[in-house]
Amino acid sequence: MRYCELVDMFLDFEYDKKMFSVYIENTQVWPILRERVLYMLRDCLVEEMAVNSMSPKPTKYKYNTILRIIDERINRNVLLRHKQRDLLILSSMRKIDVGDGFFRDDYTYWIDKYLNRSHYILDRWDYSKQESSNVLRLDISYFMRKRYGRNNSRLDKRNRIASVSELEQKIIIPIEQYFTFAFTIKQKKTILEIVNYRIIMEPVFNDYYDYLLKKIKPKAVMFSMRGATNSQVLVQAAKRWNIPSIELGHAITDHTYIQSNFHENEEVSTFPDYYLAFGEYEIKQSRWPIDKERVIPVGSPMLDCLSDKYRNNEKHGDKKTILFISNMRESVFVYAKYIAENIDRDKYDVIIKLHPGECKSWQENYGPLIAGVQVDIIDTFDNPIYFYLSIADWVVGLSSNALYEASTFDSKIAIIYAEDTLGHPLLESGNAVLVKQPSELLDCIRNDYSYSKKQIKLYKKNSIENINRVIEEIIK
Repeated sequence: MRYCELVDMFLDFEYDKKMFSVYIENTQVWPILRERVLYMLRDCLVEEMAVNSMSPKPTKYKYNTILRIIDERINRNVLLRHKQRDLLILSSMRKIDVGDGFFRDDYTYWIDKYLNRSHYILDRWDYSKQESSNVLRLDISYFMRKRYGRNNSRLDKRNRIASVSELEQKIIIPIEQYFTFAFTIKQKKTILEIVNYRIIMEPVFNDYYDYLLKKIKPKAVMFSMRGATNSQVLVQAAKRWNIPSIELGHAITDHTYIQSNFHENEEVSTFPDYYLAFGEYEIKQSRWPIDKERVIPVGSPMLDCLSDKYRNNEKHGDKKTILFISNMRESVFVYAKYIAENIDRDKYDVIIKLHPGECKSWQENYGPLIAGVQVDIIDTFDNPIYFYLSIADWVVGLSSNALYEASTFDSKIAIIYAEDTLGHPLLESGNAVLVKQPSELLDCIRNDYSYSKKQIKLYKKNSIENINRVIEEIIK
């Protein structure tokens, strides 16, 4: 089965089985599950000729530490210090260390810096504070205790845990029967953990956002990375308050990118009212659950504001750099190990840039795959991706958005063969080479394989100007 066929089948399944109408403990659980479930199906049902992919290992949430997790992600502040602002912007978890104890979320930092309207940046991570006079930090557990008392049942995880049998009947069995597929015990535990986290956190975030929206009275809310519970609940809260919700895209989307693809008749309460895409390509490719007039190409603020800073970086002297972009797939490490073992290390450096979601767990998941070889693993947030793209002579990966960004740098791009990389726009436009085996990649590098780059317009120019214009049109 091809990956694009699996995605089509998946969209039909969730519509036919009314998965968006599935509630467990009065909580709509499918929006937070669908992406992870699809990847589980992909890894078992889609044959990859190169190296089988590996499901990302989920972060495990222990229910008796849930309040500690909230405290880590939302800084303490005085409860009643919020004023009216035009926009409430939710920051993401992907931040770069800029020194002096501060971090920069590149998805929202440039909006914060150049937005014409008054706004708050809702900063969630206690250990990575974003430097801005507009940052709003609030301790949710403190808020809940002050509002409902220390014995508030919403904070007691024992009152809201999914029944295993109910989960089996409503989620597990329908999927297994439809796809003729069997979840492993480990995968079932992962699904249970995700559902329980959603059940516990949804009412907490609902109360928090209701309070915040009433207090700030924003004319719109904005965020990036909709896959998180707090982003999805913010969209639902904004709709209750008749406040437009805007998602700032963080990746190039196509017809297989599950976060932007839904059955044509599906109504999705967690999808925002507007989606700000990087370019026209995405609008045509994805099956959006909103009118395409509300999917607006604006460009990438991060690319516009940061890429020129690093574009003129010098390469590593006489040595060339091979940069592998990891996105929670085992094959990247297999290819990197092969190259590191067979390339002339006096002439080449080999780097693996980890996905933010695997920085803490890569040694457990992938460490044995590269044991004993000389590979630089980038598992910190000291530099943005553009720094590494600027020093790379070759950029290698599967489906990471960094590959698109690499096309704007002076680097050659190799895409590892897998069912979900076939038809990749960079391949179709002649801006990358497809490799089906590690030995093919080695030959390309050794022989300095060349291809004629063609102009491909993935990113609209003048993103900041475009975003300010679009926001004015939405909230005026």
